[in-house]
Amino acid sequence: MPKPTQDALKTFRTLRRVSQALRLDTRKVSLELGLGKAQLQALSVIHQQPDIGTGELAKAMEVQPSTASNLVKPLIAKGLVEVEHSKLDRRNVQLRSTAQAKALLKQAPRPWSGPVLEALQTMDRSTLESLQHALDQLLHTLEPTRSHMR
Repeated sequence: MPKPTQDALKTFRTLRRVSQALRLDTRKVSLELGLGKAQLQALSVIHQQPDIGTGELAKAMEVQPSTASNLVKPLIAKGLVEVEHSKLDRRNVQLRSTAQAKALLKQAPRPWSGPVLEALQTMDRSTLESLQHALDQLLHTLEPTRSHMR
């Protein structure tokens, strides 16, 4: 691998700082509510779409079905989500939030919130479009790497 350019290193360091900001926000929510941000997002989707299945939850969250299933298990264990299995095929489930979940969601930050999103909202449209374009290019370049990680 060739030596990274100064521009690439500067951008890499900036992305690491953004990543750290996202992790700190996630850790804060996790400590306050006892849920990770992804679990909070899953709970919010389940609450907004009663009787949603795990597959539909995965699509709504843009994650793999196994990831959605793993996010839901602790929510069930904590009494935040109820599960009803299909009588025809026990693999098919319907998920519903409980009254306890509703109370928790009232005190929780919105799933798509936090300092990074707030900072993005201060940027003008042109800057956001340029940033989105650059990040899309980066993700496109990483796709072969990401597919091996799954």
